[in-house]
Amino acid sequence: MFPQNDDPFSPKSCPGKFYVNCNCLDHDLCASLAPKLFARDDHFGGYYVVRQPTTDEETDLMQECIEACPMEAIRDNGDKIEWKNKK
Repeated sequence: MFPQNDDPFSPKSCPGKFYVNCNCLDHDLCASLAPKLFARDDHFGGYYVVRQPTTDEETDLMQECIEACPMEAIRDNGDKIEWKNKK
């Protein structure tokens, strides 16, 4: 297990349960599995959750991304974070 800094990686992150933390090393696996849920932040050089899943299928896809991430950077405890950019 990698040390976890559970701060969201990008200020562009969509507030919610799922997010990418600072351990992201720009592997692109998440975006290739779920391109509608992840986007690349060119400024920070990694990925962030651009949209929270809205269907069971998208939630399952997000879980697949969590399990596939080689850096364990995709997290599912965002509901416990006080989001600075929450609308």
